Amino acid sequence: MGTLVLGGIRSGKSRWAEHTIADSLTPGQPVRYRVPALVAESDPAWAQEWAQRVAKHHERRPGHWSTVETDTQLRRSPDTATLVDELGSLNQRIAAVCDQVVLVGAGQAVPIKPART
Repeated sequence: MGTLVLGGIRSGKSRWAEHTIADSLTPGQPVRYRVPALVAESDPAWAQEWAQRVAKHHERRPGHWSTVETDTQLRRSPDTATLVDELGSLNQRIAAVCDQVVLVGAGQAVPIKPART
C-alpha cells in the first residue's frame, strides 16, 4: 500500500514521510529516496536550489537510504520502500497554468484558485 503526502513546498511533507517510513521499517532495511532529475536540468538557479535541498535531505536521514535522481520509474522494486520527493512543485506548476484548481477532501470541494470568468 502506498501513501500520497500532499502539501506545499517546504511544508514538512518530506520530513513527515521520512519519519513515517523510518518508523515502519526494521533498522537497516533499505529505503530508496526518489527525486526527479529533470527539474534541475531546465533552470540553473533552480538546479542550485535543488542541490541544496537534496543535501539537506541527505544530512537528516540514515546513511543506508539511497537516493535516485531520475525522470522515470517511480518504483522499480516493490520490496524496497520508496519516497518520491518534489510532487509539490509539480502540483504548483500545473496549478499555475490551470484556469481553476480545486482541492477535494472528505468529499468536499474547496476552490484553491477560483474559475476565471
